[in-house]
Formats: sequence, C-alpha cells, structure tokens
Amino acid sequence: MSFNIDTVFVQQFRSELAVLAAQKLSRIRPCVMVEPVTGTSAWYDQIGHVEAAQNTTRNGDTPITDVPFARRLIHIKDWHVHELIDRKDERKMLAGPVPKVAEVLMAGMNRAMDRDILASMLATAFTGVNGATSVAFPASQQVTVASWKYGSGTGNAGLTISKLIEAKQILDANEVDGDEAMGDRFIAVTARQVSDLLATTEATSADFAEVKALVRGEIDSFMGFKVIRTQLVPVDGSSYRRVMAWQRAGVFLGLNEDVTGDIGPRRDKNNSTQASCHAGWGAARVEEARVVEIQCSEA
Repeated sequence: MSFNIDTVFVQQFRSELAVLAAQKLSRIRPCVMVEPVTGTSAWYDQIGHVEAAQNTTRNGDTPITDVPFARRLIHIKDWHVHELIDRKDERKMLAGPVPKVAEVLMAGMNRAMDRDILASMLATAFTGVNGATSVAFPASQQVTVASWKYGSGTGNAGLTISKLIEAKQILDANEVDGDEAMGDRFIAVTARQVSDLLATTEATSADFAEVKALVRGEIDSFMGFKVIRTQLVPVDGSSYRRVMAWQRAGVFLGLNEDVTGDIGPRRDKNNSTQASCHAGWGAARVEEARVVEIQCSEA
C-alpha cells in the first residue's frame, strides 16, 4: 500500500472566471428623460401654467397673461474606472481575465450612474437665468418614516400600503398623470421594502395577492408604480432608506459621453493590458411636483 500516493493528487481549476453577484445594468436610466449634451453643462427650459379669467366687461381692454418660464441647470461630470493587468500574470492564469475585467468595470459604471441619478432626485436643484437660485427638496413631497395617514399602524415603519397611497396621492394632487406622453410612474426600492410590503399587507386584503405576485417576480407594477428593485437606494443620516417615487418627466439625465469601454496595451507599463471605462453625465431633478421621497425604516 502506497502511503505517499497523495503526492500525485491533482487539483482541478475552472478555465473560466465567474463574476460575483452584483447589479450589472443600469436600472434607473431607462426610467428618466435622457438627452445628449455637448459642453460642461446643460439647461432644461420649462414653461408653466396660467388660468383663464371671466370676461365681464363689454369692449374692455385685452388683459395680457404673464406666462411663467423657468429653467434648470444640469452640470456634467466625468466618470472613469480602470484596471491594469500585467502580461506575466495573464500567462499564469487558465482563464484570460481581460474580458471579465471589462465586464466588471462596465457594471461598476452603470451602478455609479444609478446612484447619481437617485441622489440627484433629492439634491439641491439650480434654477434661474444663470442657475444661481437653489431649490431644496420640499418637505411637501416627502412621506415621513412614521406616517400612517392611510393606515392604522403607529411609529416608524418600512414600506407600507399606507405610504404608497400617500405617495400616489401627492402625485395625483399635483396633476402628475401616470399614463401621459412623458412616461409612467416609477418607484425604486430595495429587497427589504418589497418584503416589508408583503409583511404589512393583510392576507385577507385585496392587495395581498398582488403584492405576493410582486415578491415572486410575476409582476413588476403595483398601485400605478412600476417597481424598480435595486440595492442602490440611498439612506439618510438616520439610516432611513430614501425610497424614491417619480414620473419620468421629473428627472433629467444629460449624456456628454455614453458609457464606453476600451481595452489596449499600456506602452508606459511594459505593455500591460489596461481595461478602461469612461462616461460623462449629469442628472438633476427638474420638477419637484413629479418626485416623492418615502422614508422607510429598516430597523
């Protein structure tokens, strides 16, 4: 009997690199207005509304209505991500790493775009002729963490039917249609909010079956919102998740350079292979009436 047969035991290695779990495509970009931009900034010009007045004077003077105009400033930011792979290291690997590295870089850029768009919905916006007037996100467009306006609970809560009804009511009261030409309504949530929604929905209620189908992935819409699940939803200083509900026309994404990948040798690095990804974009909330924040506890 050989006692050193383990000397010739082999180890099998995969000839392919497996990319670890992560969001790869942008999930928020398809849900906002997107336009190409040339330059370091862009303007989103707007026209407001007027009301008609009753005419009670015969042969009276013609009243001139002052139609309001406004604009929002969008600053373009440059983005990049790179990785350098030494040729000596490539020769020591069964799986050529460069294609997978490029895939990972592209996914990282797409996630950065989603984070930036979501952050822009809550950030200070800039308006006026020169973009010098700041506009903070208004409290009137916020559903607070302890709000039970249309429910019977109390205290801080995650995502509830009551909060969704309240968010819908805010948009409805602002005359933000869900089916107009500018696009549908969306809501960005994490997996926790979807689970909370199911847990706080009575099994006997009319909403339960629909929420259950949403959890199973059988449908992607609920209460007039197309549900976008992403773990990139921001949190505030109190660790409350800042769930965003919006209509497409409320958020603008200006693209100076679309997400672009590049692979090539670096002559200054002994011909090591460099994988790169570049983009240029800027996002901004362009109308407060079309964006709602829902604070959700995850405690």
